[in-house]
Amino acid sequence: KKISKIIFINILFMITLLELNSFIFSKLKLMPYTETPQIYRKILNEPASFSEMFTHDKIWGAWRKKNFTSRQVKSCFDVIHKTNEIGARDNSFDTKYKKNFIMLGDSFAEGYGVKKSKTLDTLLENKNKVNIFNFGIGMSFGPLQYYLIYENLAKNYDHDAVILIFLPQNDFVDNDHNWHYWKNYPYKRPYYKKINNEYYDFFIPKVKNKKFGQKVKESLDKYFWLSNLYKTIKFFSDKETNLYERLEKGEESFESEYFESDIENQYAALYFIKKIFYSQKKIFYFVVAPTTAGILKKKLYKKDNPFWVEELIKL
Repeated sequence: KKISKIIFINILFMITLLELNSFIFSKLKLMPYTETPQIYRKILNEPASFSEMFTHDKIWGAWRKKNFTSRQVKSCFDVIHKTNEIGARDNSFDTKYKKNFIMLGDSFAEGYGVKKSKTLDTLLENKNKVNIFNFGIGMSFGPLQYYLIYENLAKNYDHDAVILIFLPQNDFVDNDHNWHYWKNYPYKRPYYKKINNEYYDFFIPKVKNKKFGQKVKESLDKYFWLSNLYKTIKFFSDKETNLYERLEKGEESFESEYFESDIENQYAALYFIKKIFYSQKKIFYFVVAPTTAGILKKKLYKKDNPFWVEELIKL
């Protein structure tokens, strides 16, 4: 019993010491992750955490709380996110302009880690003197969700054109239920369902109970500064590679989703992109945001356009 007590006291002392150091390092911004735990935010009069902003009850999955303010903090940015009367990260949609565009997309369109004055929609608005209703959102949004949010919400706002921001790196797998990331995903979201070669539908599986590890991580985020230390260790444990050198040496095993996406996922993504294109009957801007791997492979190996690009060109 005495040994057990000593072990317990030592463990408690170590945790307390780590928590104290995590607090100090966070406040001095000595780590990539420096967010204040949720439990202390009201006490310190800080905005809600970024994760507190999201809901998961829409047919397209994730969305944001209405008229909500949250703060997203890392060592490389400190950003305030404000939502409007419908939960979009934008100014009020009640104001009408002569030219109104709708923007669809994931975190690139949303402006993840970027001040509102520097987001893509704001820059386009200022340069082209138009208004853009930004329906972009992170949380692993894909083409199926772009279609669902357009059909069920965005298209209700008068608009002259649609801008779709497409990220090949993950947009092909974001709605593929067989992708490993979705195996134990604890929130409601839709996935592709192939009916035949000409038609795709979607389904929303029953949400699984959160696993023990997920509950522990959520508790860390809510109550402990240790969460920042854990995320920092995980961040630095990922080995960096010089992608350009690997490609230049001919190591083409490094995949680029721009070129190597599964053909079935390409068909499914194209199906829902085309549904947006044909249903809106307006000007359609399709913007591709390739990763470094895609750009370098195109440059170094002079690769031809992949199937999905050629199909979009036909539109």
